[in-house]
Amino acid sequence: MLDSDISALLWLLFCIIAVLLLACWVTRRIAGGMPVAHVKRAGKQIEILAQTTLGKSEALIMVQAGTRCFLLGVTANAITVLAEFTEAEAAILREKPEDPENGGKPGFIEVLQKSLQQQRR
Repeated sequence: MLDSDISALLWLLFCIIAVLLLACWVTRRIAGGMPVAHVKRAGKQIEILAQTTLGKSEALIMVQAGTRCFLLGVTANAITVLAEFTEAEAAILREKPEDPENGGKPGFIEVLQKSLQQQRR
């Protein structure tokens, strides 16, 4: 009787492992069968240029996707495109601001405000 309990337990363990491996294989197939290297390469096309937290679950994020640049409002429930910037505006935003006390370039907020005012016109 003890041998049949052990063999039943081993059979159950084998079935569970087989189901997990099958689930892994199906998940990769559903994902489009993309190789891992392709997924990593595609991820580099989207870059976070800047971000600032506004609250517990709210943030403003500047994202570049390819040649397009977006300002996104992110909350716990939604992501909203607040503005889209041209390549020239995105190049200005990508520059790292220097210390304003040393006569440096304007910071992220100043450039963002200027860009939003231009878009409203």
